[in-house]
Amino acid sequence: SLPVWMNVRAYAPVWVARRSFKPREKLEPGDFVREERDVANLRASAVGDGNDLVGQRARNYIAAGAIARAADLEPNPLVLTDQEINVRVSTGSVLIETKAIAEEEGRLGEYIRVRNPSSASIFMAQVVGDKSVLVTER
Repeated sequence: SLPVWMNVRAYAPVWVARRSFKPREKLEPGDFVREERDVANLRASAVGDGNDLVGQRARNYIAAGAIARAADLEPNPLVLTDQEINVRVSTGSVLIETKAIAEEEGRLGEYIRVRNPSSASIFMAQVVGDKSVLVTER
């Protein structure tokens, strides 16, 4: 047997970062451009559809000129740490609405810690929308 070495290239249209992104940085329209690139040695699947970039943020550092890979992106949370949020408290047929401060970020359906700004007490609430959580009687 005789070893044979080859240099393989495979080109495909991909989305390329116009600038660098820090971890957790939100992606904006126009941050990526479509280019034909060699994808033969790409270690993760490239983002195929530009719509897949909408509502995303960088999971880790993305260098300018890097191909957008699904593994490098994550959905933007609906609630951010230290953000003022709307709180609905539901107990029986009573619904109370107030404001609080998010102690951690959260995505739809997740439970997060929330702080009452006047008493500083911490409670758990479920993310139900953009800057919005729900506390229910258990």
